[in-house]
Amino acid sequence: MAKCDIATKDKLLLSCKEAAAMLNTSEPTLRAMVDVGVIKCLKIKGVMKFYTFELHDFCKRMTGKDVDPDADEIVKEL
Repeated sequence: MAKCDIATKDKLLLSCKEAAAMLNTSEPTLRAMVDVGVIKCLKIKGVMKFYTFELHDFCKRMTGKDVDPDADEIVKEL
């Protein structure tokens, strides 16, 4: 089955690589944020996909907060 090319801005779901690029962070950092629960993802056959609206919502919720998924305590009042 051939894939059609769709611009990232028009996609509903993004790959981990695309989502990390949109958030200007690395894939390991994005995965860590998913692991600690500060950002949500959808898994399709075990592969993480990210709704674009979730990325926008995450940025709005985290504005003015320190997000460090490796810290002992992370902002969880979302």
